[in-house]
Amino acid sequence: MKSPPENEHFERLVWHGPYEVAVDSKIKASSRGQLGFRSVPESIPENGLYVVIGDHHVHGARSLLYIGRSIELNRRVGGHGSWLDKEWRPEVYIAKVSSEKLNDIERLLIGAHSPPYNGTCVGEVPQLSPPLRVWNTGSFFKLLPEVSSSHPWCDNREDG
Repeated sequence: MKSPPENEHFERLVWHGPYEVAVDSKIKASSRGQLGFRSVPESIPENGLYVVIGDHHVHGARSLLYIGRSIELNRRVGGHGSWLDKEWRPEVYIAKVSSEKLNDIERLLIGAHSPPYNGTCVGEVPQLSPPLRVWNTGSFFKLLPEVSSSHPWCDNREDG
């Protein structure tokens, strides 16, 4: 087993939640409707990641459904009204992330977890320079506690 690279970048995410999400039946300006938080977080960070938890017909009850990133989290979560309003008791967990590493962390988490509603980065482990290691802390629900782009299993993907 190889040791982690010396130049590996470390990020510690502190997840908060769960926050209930609900479609506002009074605001149906578009076919997608408007989505908002039923239990409003005290402060929603501007830059951050979010995960959506809900019941899935294949993955089961309280499954990780989606991982996303945004510079305007409240608006971005609301943009998922076309599918979130069909989910049973969807909940959102939020973590603040600096905009500098936002894209890389999202890609790494999606690659490691392969949520069913993510269409890109699923099953991929991004080759990042410098390598990135993420520690999930707080209310991280079904996320792995640690994910790394330099983890040994990344090297064996093509070997089967």
